[in-house]
Amino acid sequence: MNQKAISPRRFYLFLVAMFLALAFLQLAIREGDDQLALLAGVVPAVVVLGSLIPVRVFSLDRLLTSAALTLTAFGILAFAALRPDEAHSLALQSLASVAFLLPGVLLSRWLRPACSIAVIFGFLGLSMLSVPLVMPYLSFACDMVSLLLLMVACTICMIRQKQVAAMLLSLSGAALMLLGQHPVSAIVWSLVFLSLMWACSARPAVMFLALSSTGLLFYGAWLINPELLWPDQTFVPVFSTRPSLFGPEQADAIPAISPFSLFPALTGRYGLILSGCVVLLYPLMMLRSVSLARASRSRFHGLLAAGLAMQLSFFAIGALLYDMGIWPLQSLPMPFMSEDLPSMSACFLITGMLGGIFSGNLQDLEDDIRLSSLAR
Repeated sequence: MNQKAISPRRFYLFLVAMFLALAFLQLAIREGDDQLALLAGVVPAVVVLGSLIPVRVFSLDRLLTSAALTLTAFGILAFAALRPDEAHSLALQSLASVAFLLPGVLLSRWLRPACSIAVIFGFLGLSMLSVPLVMPYLSFACDMVSLLLLMVACTICMIRQKQVAAMLLSLSGAALMLLGQHPVSAIVWSLVFLSLMWACSARPAVMFLALSSTGLLFYGAWLINPELLWPDQTFVPVFSTRPSLFGPEQADAIPAISPFSLFPALTGRYGLILSGCVVLLYPLMMLRSVSLARASRSRFHGLLAAGLAMQLSFFAIGALLYDMGIWPLQSLPMPFMSEDLPSMSACFLITGMLGGIFSGNLQDLEDDIRLSSLAR
C-alpha cells in the first residue's frame, strides 16, 4: 500500500508550530511564568488553525495567510524574550488584528472602480493624515491605513483615466506626511504611486509632471527642514553588539525592544540564521502578491494587488535598513512584527484584501471551466 507523502505546506506548519511551542516552553521554564506556558500551546495552535480554517472558509491564499501568521508569532516570541510579563497582552492584541482578515476579504470583493468610491476613500485618507496636524496631542498614527485608502482612490482614478486627479491626490498625501514629520511614509507612498502610474501606462506628459512635482516637493521639504530627510545627529544603529549566528550567550547582549520593530530583539535572542529565515517570508509574500496581480482578470484588482504588495515590501525594507544601521530615517512599524495595533490591523487588512483578490481569481477560473464544459 502506497503511503501518501506529506505536503510541503503541512511540513512547514508542523516545523513552525514545534519550534514555537518549544521556544515558549523554554521561556516559561526560565521565567517560571504560567502565561508563557499557555502561549506555548495557544500561539502554535492559532498559526496552524489560522492557516487552515480561514483559507478553506473564505478562500484565502495559503502562502500569504501562513506567512503573515508566522511573522506575527515570531514577533510575539521576540517580545516575550525580553518582556515576559507583557507577552500575553501583545498576543491578545495580535489576535484582535488577525480578525481584520475578514473585513479585508469583504472590502476587496465590494470595491469597484467607481468615482464615488474614489472620492470617499481619498477624503478619508487625507482626513486621517490631517487629524494629527490639527490635534497634535494625539499619540497614535494611522499612516499605513491612510496609505491604503489613498492607494485605492488613486488606483480608481487611474483606471478611470483621471490621471491628473490621481497625481494631485498623491501630492496632497505626500505633503501631509511631510508636514506630519513622517518622511519615510511620504517616500514609500511616492514610490508606490509612481510605480502604479508606470504600470497603468500613464501618458508621458503626466508621468513627467508627476516625477518632477514629487521631486520638487521633497526638495522644498529638504530646504525648509534639512534634518527631516537626513538627520544631522550621529546615527546609532539598533544593534549595540554584532549578533551571532545562534543568539547571544548573555541576556544583556539582546537589543532593547523598539515599538517600531521586533526584528532586532528576534535577531539578538535567536541569532542571524533564524531571523534570516523569518525575513525571507517577506519576499515570498511579495512574489506571491505579484503573481496574484498578474492572474487577475480585472485591471483594477491587478493594480490594487500590485500596490498592496509594494506597500508591504517597501515598509519592510525601510524597517530592515533602519534596524541594520544603513538608513538613518526611522520607518513605520515593521509589517506583522511590531507592537503597534493600527499597523498590525492594517497589515492583516491588506492580507485579507489580497486573499479576496485570490478568491476572485479562483472564481474566474471556475467560470471559465464551466463555460468550456458547456460549449462542448
